[in-house]
Amino acid sequence: MKLEAETIKTLELPPGKTDAIFFDDDLIGFGIRLRSDGGRLRRTWIAQYRTKGRTRRFKIGDVLDKPGKREVERVRDKALVVIGAVKDGKDPQAKKEEARKNAARTLKSVAEEYLEMKKFEMEKGKYRPASYRVTKLYLTGKAYFGPLHTTTITEISLADIAARLNAITRNNGIVTSGRARSALSSVFTWAMQQGLMGANPNNPVIATMRPDEATSRNRVLTDAELAAIWRACKDDDFGKIVQLLALTACRRDEIGGVRWSEIDLENGMLTLPAERVKNKHEHSLPLTPDHSVGADR
Repeated sequence: MKLEAETIKTLELPPGKTDAIFFDDDLIGFGIRLRSDGGRLRRTWIAQYRTKGRTRRFKIGDVLDKPGKREVERVRDKALVVIGAVKDGKDPQAKKEEARKNAARTLKSVAEEYLEMKKFEMEKGKYRPASYRVTKLYLTGKAYFGPLHTTTITEISLADIAARLNAITRNNGIVTSGRARSALSSVFTWAMQQGLMGANPNNPVIATMRPDEATSRNRVLTDAELAAIWRACKDDDFGKIVQLLALTACRRDEIGGVRWSEIDLENGMLTLPAERVKNKHEHSLPLTPDHSVGADR
């Protein structure tokens, strides 16, 4: 049977069947699929083919209520393109499915997946909580890349990102812009590694202008300023943490998270394990008897 305007009108589901395909005799693989959907008969044009040992079915479109000769010719031409692509070693249906998946991968959804992995690393002690908090702020905050959240990640261009970085620089400063850029670049790199960037993966952030590096801080507190801070510290956990920060020059989280197992009172040493130090190297500090953290335990 050749699928023509007149023959299409006579097609019906065989008795007892809810799904059937009628193929064209002239163009192998070209056909019409009839399905019963809740009492309604749905008719679609398809091109069926085999690739890599699998039968694939490509939907060309719905059949019009009263298909004419022109529609049949138009659809047949589309089927020829699909079948021709298969002969060239391509898989049109796989390409269509990939395009559908890519359309669902918005910047927001990919960023949320990335943050879930970073949260997992944080729980395993491989990612700092402070880093997680600021990364989440940059990636999910509307003030940063909010205007791009609903855009498919593969459709975000260099110009889109550059425009947001310029806005962040104007509104939040150069340092914040640089950190936001770094967070976004990490998302694109991760997405590439996960195969979420389609057939031609790239990281458009890399080509954007890097915001000026933060100006190095060369000012230090004077002895009078240190003394004033010391005297202002109360005799509580927060006051002791601030004093230890001044005495050890450690980071806030490093001292704030000190455990008794990290303190050697006998030898007067404080040893921070690698997983709690930013550079991931164990760090040991001497503690004098006068300000040992265990002196007033």
